[in-house]
Amino acid sequence: MIDGRVDYHTPRARWAAFERQLYEGAISDVSRYQGILGTVRRLADELRHIEALEQLEAAWPGDSTLAITLEALPFPKEQLLGAAFAIREREICELDARRIRRSRIDKARGSGHAWVTLEGSGELDRGAAAPFQGIEMHIETGLAIISMLQRNPLDGATVFVTALARFDPESGEVIEIAPGVDDWKEHEAVGPALESRDALRDRIEYTQKMKIETALVALDR
Repeated sequence: MIDGRVDYHTPRARWAAFERQLYEGAISDVSRYQGILGTVRRLADELRHIEALEQLEAAWPGDSTLAITLEALPFPKEQLLGAAFAIREREICELDARRIRRSRIDKARGSGHAWVTLEGSGELDRGAAAPFQGIEMHIETGLAIISMLQRNPLDGATVFVTALARFDPESGEVIEIAPGVDDWKEHEAVGPALESRDALRDRIEYTQKMKIETALVALDR
């Protein structure tokens, strides 16, 4: 949105702007807000046959694809449609992300790698200039190392975070973030963050090695 006006440059920009306008205009009226939520969800459900972002953009504004008679609804028609399309856009993006994670896991496992990068964006050494987030998963255990940059809400300084998480080793879906109290660490510089990441990787590999050796000893008895 620019100076209170909707950004019409792309359909996806319109959806986000319409969704924001719709909810902002109803947030003070609980019953109206709940009615909008239910209507938008039903509209989004009618778009589930669309499985690609290109197809979703081509379907906009969607009048011929939706069974619900929008004219009979006491809510802004264009904003309702925009919100529904925004929801379906997020769902498609998540489905695409899941497919990518599964593909990366399968390729890494097939190549005999112990680790796979599930996600990676930005650059760790550029601070806020290129916000970084990376997720590396140990294929055998599903334990993963999350590395990311965050802003300290008190002083605005960049904080380098390393955390341990547990993922499903087959799908790459997150199960638990920071299983232990010592598994979330914040650092003021890149160097200590990288050292912490390497230490977590060594810890995971060592723990897995010990489990295997213990199992082998038990079999020999």
